[in-house]
Amino acid sequence: MHRASTIRYTYTDLLSIPEELVLEPDLVFVRQDRMSIVDTEGHVHGPPDLVVEILSPSRKNYDRTLKRKRYLDSGVGKVWIIDIDERLVEVWRPETQRPEEVREVLLWRVDDHVFEIPLDEVFRAL
Repeated sequence: MHRASTIRYTYTDLLSIPEELVLEPDLVFVRQDRMSIVDTEGHVHGPPDLVVEILSPSRKNYDRTLKRKRYLDSGVGKVWIIDIDERLVEVWRPETQRPEEVREVLLWRVDDHVFEIPLDEVFRAL
């Protein structure tokens, strides 16, 4: 894999999009060519390419509605909401009104690469 297509994951405590809106996602992904939005402490200042939220029973409604809407309205390219109880991933994009519900294999495209994520393995580990 050449340098321009290297994938990096950034775990963060704080995501500022815009600067006055601070959210705490479970996981974010920022492509290497956009790593300038990540500071030396791992905080992301700008919309990442992907945000992942794992639903907790006490915050399901908040994560699915208000938090998801804030991510997408701020320019996040894709939001995955992982529902452990239902064993599915909701895939949200800015241009869609309803999520794609994935139960078997989650396809993730990054530049020219396609990753297949078998959800049975993901949920078995949780």
